[in-house]
Amino acid sequence: MYSKMFTNQMIIRSTYSCARKFSPVFFHTSAIRSSGQVLDCNKDTFNKLVIEAKEPVIVDFYADWCGPCRVLAPILERTVGENKKVTLVKLNTDDNPELAKKYEVIFAVRS
Repeated sequence: MYSKMFTNQMIIRSTYSCARKFSPVFFHTSAIRSSGQVLDCNKDTFNKLVIEAKEPVIVDFYADWCGPCRVLAPILERTVGENKKVTLVKLNTDDNPELAKKYEVIFAVRS
């Protein structure tokens, strides 16, 4: 009898009985506007897109010549496209070496 009282379902019903009519998405749409997107950034936009972001962000430090980066890029983009709560920010390390150095991004082999 007590185990049924303390299940998640019972807590949700008793605590949020007035909000049951609304979809959970209703409460999150205003907070997550740029999520699910793939955005390019540079040293000027990095702080705004990554440091000051209110939603979760994945930063892809990549280089055009990097083989593993080219393999990983479509996987990251597809994953972020399926998950609207995350934003993917892509940063080309060749164009922004100071950010790559600051965040200690090291490529082992350059072909």
